[in-house]
Amino acid sequence: MFGLLVLLGFLDSFREPSRQVTGSLYIAAVDVYQSVRGEWLQKYVRCRFRLSCSEYSKRAVAAYGIRYGLVLTVKRLYRCTT
Repeated sequence: MFGLLVLLGFLDSFREPSRQVTGSLYIAAVDVYQSVRGEWLQKYVRCRFRLSCSEYSKRAVAAYGIRYGLVLTVKRLYRCTT
């Protein structure tokens, strides 16, 4: 069952970004993260970029799709920690 979901998610990643279910689910998960992080971690964590990494990730996935959007997100996170 899990393998089927992974396969469907992979195949969904080839659709145009505005029609990807996986992209929409990812953006919703980032929204939840942002709401939780905002309350609990705001005092301790600050992003050095003007557009936070999570907001950048949401925009990249919405514009380019889940596959390339996550590649851009990983590159951004790497720059953030170095």
